[in-house]
Amino acid sequence: MSFMDGISKFAAGLFGGGANQDQVTQAASDHIASLDPATLAGHLKASLPTMDLGQSLLNAFNTHTMSPADAEAASNAAGTTADAVAAGNPNAVSSLIDYAKQHPELLSTASQAFTSGNYAALQQMAPGFVGEIMSRIQK
Repeated sequence: MSFMDGISKFAAGLFGGGANQDQVTQAASDHIASLDPATLAGHLKASLPTMDLGQSLLNAFNTHTMSPADAEAASNAAGTTADAVAAGNPNAVSSLIDYAKQHPELLSTASQAFTSGNYAALQQMAPGFVGEIMSRIQK
């Protein structure tokens, strides 16, 4: 069994009932908060093909008190549009993630909101990200 097969089986156990939803959500939130912006952005971009993070990013730009711009202005500064991000266009979301790296608190807020409000989304994350969350639960 490969390492990735092991992670997949372990994740299936966690998400299938091996750990409760609150434990997994808290571990994800703690892990997200501990990451530097470049690492978090890398995990998010690796997960883009399987998850819809765009709307959470837009919401963070519109509601976060530390936001330098609203969602439309941030999207434009990232070289895209809020409509493309909201539609889940992978290139648009990736561009906004790159822009958000300059504002780590927004990137973290959007990621935490996405995972806490959407437990099933954790299953959509890149395997390395899921593995790091699982290691927090095992401690």
